[in-house]
Amino acid sequence: MSQSSTDKRYVRQMVLPQIEPEGQALIAASHVLVVGAGGLGCAALSYLVAAGVGQISIWDADTVSATNLPRQLLYRAEDIGRFKVEAAKTQLQGINPDCLIQVQNRAFTPDADIVVKPQLVLDCSDNFKARFDINQWCFRNQVNLVGAAASQLSGQLWLCHHAQQQSRQGCYQCLFGEGELPVENCLNQGILGPVVGTMGTMQATQALLILAGNKSENQFVQVNWQTLQWQNMHIHQNTQCSLCA
Repeated sequence: MSQSSTDKRYVRQMVLPQIEPEGQALIAASHVLVVGAGGLGCAALSYLVAAGVGQISIWDADTVSATNLPRQLLYRAEDIGRFKVEAAKTQLQGINPDCLIQVQNRAFTPDADIVVKPQLVLDCSDNFKARFDINQWCFRNQVNLVGAAASQLSGQLWLCHHAQQQSRQGCYQCLFGEGELPVENCLNQGILGPVVGTMGTMQATQALLILAGNKSENQFVQVNWQTLQWQNMHIHQNTQCSLCA
């Protein structure tokens, strides 16, 4: 795409003082790793690709099922049985063919070998173990993390700036400790589609602001979408954390 057509495509976000042409150039030059192509991932990926992120890697081992369709809007009925990453790639390339999309149809692990180090990781997984693994990888590789979770009618969002370890801010593991982790999934707790989509959209918003060079601190946000009650707190380092302390 030519420079003039690029400017025209992204003009609505480039006029924002938080983005501007310089920020858009940073977004276009960035590589984002998205772990999870479910409800969170579908929403976040759609906006990241549409906003002009230059390269995106997607990791997910699951296939599309009929129960995914009410909340995972990248998929169609004819995608049932396909790997989510392959079906998502097809749709995302239609949104913005200038975005380089690479996929891995396997689970993410703390020792995952990422050839091209990303500027940012989005945790769009759906269980505590995966979130701990992703947080661990980001901390060890000094990559900033934007995570989210959704259950029933509530959602959570967290920012962990692992590329700034000298600031000694806390990590996701500081929040939840290292005890026995609860089992959490849509099957046993239920989820309303717009709830998980909204949290994924919030991830994409924070990701784009960070990629464009805006500063923020490690934060944890919890919202109840039925009552519209919000809680926002800074993530402080747990001196007993085996990962970051």
